[in-house]
Amino acid sequence: MKKFLSLAVVAILGLSAANAGDIIVSSGPADKSFIKMGNNLVSAVGTPNIKNIQSNGSNENIENLILGKANVGFVFADSYKLKLAQDPRAEKLKVVGVLNKGCLYTVVKDGGKIDDDGDLETAGVKVDPGIKGAGATTTWDYLGNFDKDFKKPEIVNIGGGDPASLNALLFGTVDAVLSMQTPSTENTLVKDVLADKQLKFLPITDGDFTDKLADGRPIYTKEKITISKGKWSDDKLETICTDVLVLANDTLAAEDFRLLSAILYRNKAAIIGSTK
Repeated sequence: MKKFLSLAVVAILGLSAANAGDIIVSSGPADKSFIKMGNNLVSAVGTPNIKNIQSNGSNENIENLILGKANVGFVFADSYKLKLAQDPRAEKLKVVGVLNKGCLYTVVKDGGKIDDDGDLETAGVKVDPGIKGAGATTTWDYLGNFDKDFKKPEIVNIGGGDPASLNALLFGTVDAVLSMQTPSTENTLVKDVLADKQLKFLPITDGDFTDKLADGRPIYTKEKITISKGKWSDDKLETICTDVLVLANDTLAAEDFRLLSAILYRNKAAIIGSTK
């Protein structure tokens, strides 16, 4: 059962959600981690002035914040960092909270063109990093900045881990599917891939991805995430991860900013949800 900071405690802190303006949370696609985290945040706040809206993911959430379509959004740190470099309007966004990690899931067909992450650097392969607005599109762009050979494959934007993209992978329309998600064995993508013997997750091991950027800081860390639990040992996937941020624009009332900051800080595990 999820346990959240009670509204009584919020009241003691001097935070008044009931009298504040509307809070519109831009999260993610159905069945992916951000939409679930957005729903958990709505439950944690527990007042009628907050609602969670679907989006294509991290990049669209930033756009929704900049354009005023939402005032809170779940964002991968790489998407935020890239937007800061491209659009001065992103400088007005503020970090409300830091949650967990978002990690790159790369799916390929067993026996297909791609055997290891080096094959992602070759011409003649087709990669689906998701539709416009999805976080993995930014991740793929960053990989090309670290190693220009990652610009050789053809990009085909289908779904980035949804059934349409997995069907395209099985049929041969694409050779790899990318999706940025918070690690969990309960992720729909993890369940779909493990249930299909023709598909497998591709480890990402290239050391270039954790190189420092121009500001002297790395954007990704190497992690080994659990994709299935075993009786004696777990199956792990080596990949790259970045922070999951909750951002807000300047239309979010000051009292709501303090409310969300407190809830995100004290209820992090419940908002993240299952990481089994």
